[in-house]
Amino acid sequence: MVQGRRSLVAALALAALIAQPAAAQLIPPTVADGPSTNSMDMLYGRAGRVLENITTRIESVDLTARTLTIPGGTVLVFANTINPAGLRAGQSVSLQYEEEGGKKILHGITPIGN
Repeated sequence: MVQGRRSLVAALALAALIAQPAAAQLIPPTVADGPSTNSMDMLYGRAGRVLENITTRIESVDLTARTLTIPGGTVLVFANTINPAGLRAGQSVSLQYEEEGGKKILHGITPIGN
């Protein structure tokens, strides 16, 4: 009787492991020709460049100029791969950017909290 219960418990545990979604299996993403959402790629950039990573609050967003202003008057320009829709003033965010040609180019943005 005890052996039967152990077999049943083992079978249920194995079934639960097999039924888990692929995301829980820690399979690394495939490399695509385009911007990566992998956190290490965001930190080090596609060409080995180091991106700045800051956590801040949005002062304002200009969708026409494709710019984002943070406290202190710092203006960041959205890279072509970033969609600024849905961002709002007062929102806390984590930003990944690099300086290029005297401008701060925003390559990644992650909203924090609400």
